[in-house]
Amino acid sequence: MSGSGTIRVMKRDRGVEVFDTRKLAAALWRSCRGTQATYEHAWRIAEAIELHVRRSRVLCVPSYAIFEMAVTALRQVGLAPAAHAAGAYRARRGQLRRTLRVRHGSDRVTLWDKAWLAELIERSWRVSRATGRTVAAKVEGMLLRDGAGEVSRGRLVEMLNRLMSEYGLADAVPSVNG
Repeated sequence: MSGSGTIRVMKRDRGVEVFDTRKLAAALWRSCRGTQATYEHAWRIAEAIELHVRRSRVLCVPSYAIFEMAVTALRQVGLAPAAHAAGAYRARRGQLRRTLRVRHGSDRVTLWDKAWLAELIERSWRVSRATGRTVAAKVEGMLLRDGAGEVSRGRLVEMLNRLMSEYGLADAVPSVNG
């Protein structure tokens, strides 16, 4: 059923994606590291969440609701440590996002906005929205792992150029300028 239905997920930045069971299972599996859970457990929980949403006939569900369902399911199947780890990771990521800034030149600084970066990627490389969001998420993850409080637009462009090259998309259009 992965991505084949009409269920949409509204992301924090107001972007909308098709519900993807594989993506949810992968996120659950990452939260289960260090527990007795297997990928099969993560997959079954993800499928159960998809089935629940389908049966409720909700066409667009907020990502935080999916997260709450996942945490509840982890607890119900005896994986409370994984539920706790997922909650802690989400809280830490949210805090880091709120403190991250982008420096545009010498005098303009803005709050981090993954949606802005995804749109820049879509326009600059003429890729799909899904690809733009995927690459933006990768960049965001790298910045958050590094603990960057502020990043220059030039560094973002360098990161994007490198990633797009790694993905084989560097020649799609000329690279963006810092």
